[in-house]
Amino acid sequence: MIENNEGLYVLHTKNTTYMFNVMEAGHLEHLYYGRRIKVDLDKENGGAWPFIEKHAFPPGNTNQYDREHATFTLEDMCLEMSSYGKGDIREPFIEVTHEDGSFTSDFLFEKAKVIKGKKEFETLPGSYGSEDEVETLEVTLVDKQYGLNLVMSYYVYEDCDVITRSAKLIKKCRIS
Repeated sequence: MIENNEGLYVLHTKNTTYMFNVMEAGHLEHLYYGRRIKVDLDKENGGAWPFIEKHAFPPGNTNQYDREHATFTLEDMCLEMSSYGKGDIREPFIEVTHEDGSFTSDFLFEKAKVIKGKKEFETLPGSYGSEDEVETLEVTLVDKQYGLNLVMSYYVYEDCDVITRSAKLIKKCRIS
């Protein structure tokens, strides 16, 4: 089962819960994966929001993300998807060398949709399932600087107690 409330995504199987959030700057923050828990999605009553890190100032000697988010840094955030640049100093999820020689990528949330079933991969092996067996959450992240989309797909097999994930990098055509 996939639940969503204001950018908080909760994926449940029979015995597990996987949870992430779209942060104010647009990055995906990994919140929880483990034993199934009951998550109240009602923001007014606190709900799952205690899982979300709050920052009053950037810790220590860090790189500030941008001027609009002065208290935010990627150095101490647990991200769903990390890349080089913008202050995230961990091992990246994706490494891209751009045409201008830069390694910096900044993938930010654009949209998400839930789909019953799972599309088959055209060129790779993968899991499969009918509309009754699997739900898919497709999250599209965008790097506007370089015209890239990263589609993160989460496949929830509730009865089998399995959650899998895949990623697809798409270069968007630029029209000058």
